[in-house]
Amino acid sequence: MKELLSRVNALIRRAYGQTEDKQLSFGGIVINTATRTVTRNGEKVMLAQREFDLLVYLCRNRNTAIPKEKLLSEVWGAFSEVEPSTLTVHIRWLREKLEDDPASPKYIKTVWRLGYMLEVDE
Repeated sequence: MKELLSRVNALIRRAYGQTEDKQLSFGGIVINTATRTVTRNGEKVMLAQREFDLLVYLCRNRNTAIPKEKLLSEVWGAFSEVEPSTLTVHIRWLREKLEDDPASPKYIKTVWRLGYMLEVDE
């Protein structure tokens, strides 16, 4: 049953993703949702599936503080039993791959006692 729910959630994400922007960007980072690729300053960045989905969700909701529970629900699926620590680890991995200084991130910010935000000057 858990596998079925995961597959349904993935299909829903893909279906809704088809009508949205095919390319997102901030700073020197370009996200191509059609090919599921990311570049940073022209260099390809390898992201795992969940890292990519998390980055796209943050980018589509840029400059908005998103609660951890909402991120878990939207990226892993409404019925997933993923622990909040899994989200923390994925955020750390994204920072390591995309930020100049992961210990002091410029883009992927922690919003204390709430969640995370992709902070971008527009």
